[in-house]
Amino acid sequence: MLTKTAAIFKPFAVESSVVFFNNRLLVLYISRVPRLSSTLIAADYFTGEIFASMSSNDLTLGCALVVGTRLHYWGTKNVGAAGNSVWHMYTDDLVTWSTPDQAWCAGDPRQKIFNTSVCFDPDNNRYIMAYETSEPYYGYADFNIRWLVSTDLVEWAPIGNVFGADRYVACPRIDYSNGYYYMHYLVVESGVYKTRVARSNGPNGAWTESTQYALTPTLPDEMTNTSDIDFCELGDNMYFTYSAGDQGMGVANAMDLKQAFGYGTKAGYLASFFS
Repeated sequence: MLTKTAAIFKPFAVESSVVFFNNRLLVLYISRVPRLSSTLIAADYFTGEIFASMSSNDLTLGCALVVGTRLHYWGTKNVGAAGNSVWHMYTDDLVTWSTPDQAWCAGDPRQKIFNTSVCFDPDNNRYIMAYETSEPYYGYADFNIRWLVSTDLVEWAPIGNVFGADRYVACPRIDYSNGYYYMHYLVVESGVYKTRVARSNGPNGAWTESTQYALTPTLPDEMTNTSDIDFCELGDNMYFTYSAGDQGMGVANAMDLKQAFGYGTKAGYLASFFS
């Protein structure tokens, strides 16, 4: 399992993606400091040095995926508004980016889209996007998770059923490994936000939830929240980021970006929740 580091990696930051791109392990994130809230930042995972920064193009709650030599980035526009949408852009060098294109619009004009995560399934030659939604008009609890499927990262279509209709589930991270889809997601138990893991043979199948937690808050520093987990395998080790705090925005209770480390491969890490 993972071992947390004590230090804060980046203050006032929440959603992030850890990727190995152009021979560097990077953390992509958008700061919640007002003057930086429209900037997508790429920082060196090990030193924290800002390697590149670019306009977020009004995208937030984003995720990244490296395919070959290209870095793809998805983010949500108009967070909190009904009928909002997910947009996509890409780069080969972190300098020149494509013009953002709309990847998906809310399937119901009342639906609200929040966090996203994308993985590749090589066995079925397809990409799966997990996205967080709010759909109280169906009688669902806030929040829920749905999925989209694509073979080209251009055209997306719904797949599977809603996950977490009867309880709070949020901040998905989707992965594929050895015939299973694994999903990290946030739950709230007695006012404490923790990250759990489930797996399934496919988004349209049944999900089995692990009895182990991927993240729980370490008191007192992490207060009541450990959310928005992301990770990357490099050299048979795992490098994580996550957000800790109490889901507040003020100086005294800010959500900060932290790091963790794990020995072994991603496949081994994911399978360990069900061994």
